[in-house]
Amino acid sequence: MGLAALQMQPAAAQIPVTGDAALIQQTVADAEAAFYKDREHCANMAAVVEYQDPRETARFESDIAAAVGSIRRQDPTVSYNLALLTIKAACDEKLWADAGVAGNGSSNLDKLKR
Repeated sequence: MGLAALQMQPAAAQIPVTGDAALIQQTVADAEAAFYKDREHCANMAAVVEYQDPRETARFESDIAAAVGSIRRQDPTVSYNLALLTIKAACDEKLWADAGVAGNGSSNLDKLKR
């Protein structure tokens, strides 16, 4: 389950966390959110970038691992591949939105959940 799905749950469905658990939960959410904020990361999910600086490649690999870990900690039943597809779908939505292209009313994220 991604961050957006968690945020859409009714307040009663969310379990309040405090102390170390709250810090861990925020760190997990931050890892996933940080990945989506980096436009280059989402572009890398859309197509392989040739001749990329090795430091950028290492940063991308580290950030994608953190984002996948974030999703899988929120829902341990999510496979590694589904977590990657979830990130890819969110990036696709972000890139389309950034380009100013309206969706067809059906989110790629919604399709993954079916």
